[in-house]
Amino acid sequence: MASRRVRAEPRARRSTLTIFPTHRVAQSAGGASGTAIDPPGDELAGPVLYHAGRYELLSGDGLLDPEVVDQAAPSGVTYTPHREEAVAAVERGEAEAAFLLRPTRIEDVWAVARRGDVMPQKSTFFYPKLTSGLLLLPLD
Repeated sequence: MASRRVRAEPRARRSTLTIFPTHRVAQSAGGASGTAIDPPGDELAGPVLYHAGRYELLSGDGLLDPEVVDQAAPSGVTYTPHREEAVAAVERGEAEAAFLLRPTRIEDVWAVARRGDVMPQKSTFFYPKLTSGLLLLPLD
């Protein structure tokens, strides 16, 4: 699975944050179409549409991969971090199309934040996940 590793250096501690892509599985591809390509390897050149047994490279100059997919307006969309699962859903006839995306670059996350904009839905899958939940300490 393709991912991007990012070094975060909070004060005296170093850690690695990994950003995985979140692929889309759609009941309808909407208006998506692209240039036919051979089955892609681990690294994608851009967002890729898989449908009807073929792969197509989608163009979206200057847009994040999820924004390219959003422009096509697919319907019945579900999400998976696993490319193989997305393609298999199409091959089993459970979906019409799979949109295979690249991991979002941390520079793009920062650029969107600096502009005060919001990232597209499901555009990042950070690992490790922050621990969630609430801890309470009795004060009596």
